[in-house]
Amino acid sequence: MKKIQALLKTYARFLKGLLVVLAFLSFLIFIKSLTLNFYPDFNTYYFGTINLLKGANPYIPTENMFAAFIYPPVSFIFFTPLTLFSYSVSERVFSVFSVVCFFVSVGILFRIFNVRVFSLLGLVIIILLLNFFPEKFTLGMGQFNNIILLLTSLFLAFYLLKKEYLSGIVLGLAISLKLFPVLLIIYLIIDKRWKTIFATVVVASVLCVLSYFYVGTNNALYFIESVLPSIAGSQADAYYNQSLMAFLNRSIHDVVIARVIGGLLGGVLLAVSCFVIVKNKNGDRVSKVLCISNLITLNLILNSIAWQHHYVWLIIPFLATLFYIKEKMISVKYYIFLGLSFLMVSANLRNPSDFAIIFQSHALYGAILLYFLEIRLLLKKVSSFK
Repeated sequence: MKKIQALLKTYARFLKGLLVVLAFLSFLIFIKSLTLNFYPDFNTYYFGTINLLKGANPYIPTENMFAAFIYPPVSFIFFTPLTLFSYSVSERVFSVFSVVCFFVSVGILFRIFNVRVFSLLGLVIIILLLNFFPEKFTLGMGQFNNIILLLTSLFLAFYLLKKEYLSGIVLGLAISLKLFPVLLIIYLIIDKRWKTIFATVVVASVLCVLSYFYVGTNNALYFIESVLPSIAGSQADAYYNQSLMAFLNRSIHDVVIARVIGGLLGGVLLAVSCFVIVKNKNGDRVSKVLCISNLITLNLILNSIAWQHHYVWLIIPFLATLFYIKEKMISVKYYIFLGLSFLMVSANLRNPSDFAIIFQSHALYGAILLYFLEIRLLLKKVSSFK
């Protein structure tokens, strides 16, 4: 027996050492993003803000911009300090900041789920996240998704600590910057977190008013009247748009029919989520986290534009689902479903045109699988899984 125990300990040390090496190699590959020569989306942030400071409409792209600036006016307040430096310096500063936000977010989530970094499970998670394509895409494009990931992680941490005003402040900031986590307000309403909702509304309102004066009346109205409707009604069907609407647009050539089907499916999914949240409103800590995660997942599915780099926000639902299964000691088959979902979201087709349309929405399929896995876990009694 002692020999077997010693052998197991040796094996565990070897496995842990191997995982440490793999994690280190993954880290080296991960930070290669800091050496890139061009970050397309950051180019848009930087020069869009420069145009604003020059008195031009920042939402109308100029020749030096990679694409049109489509983010809320509040984001200009965030990017303005970066314009104090040259473009080459600013892009490096922003890239480093983005990487830091990612690791801080992971650290917060590890604390929430009580995971030690150098445990076997912790190392496996780190290796997977360092090789998660949406995260690599975020860094390569110079996107600020990691900032929203950090704010959402902070919201979750403060919510669990019952720091209602702090959770509302960070949620209000996140919504003001990118609108993404707006569905989380539904959970707060069902959970009757009125202080959090109050703080969210106040912070978002104050920032919107400040940005209104900062960007000017004409630019603010242009965003509301032109940019926002174009985002909400987007028919972008490019491969990298992995939203439900993009899938329908790729599959159905009639725009009206696609919108009707998308609206009906979205309404059904939202109703199901609300029903499940109400059913679990008095649930334990892990159930509450999974309810919040379900809305994060749904938010990505229902967005008219959900680029693959946006799927970095699924890090929270993936971890929440993993630890729900682990803590409730649920059947191993649910780990398989979760792993399959992760693989589909993390995949990337280098030449999507070589594949049939049905295969081009793999990240969406992964998100939908995750969504229904969350719903099933929340609806079924734990004893039925054992």
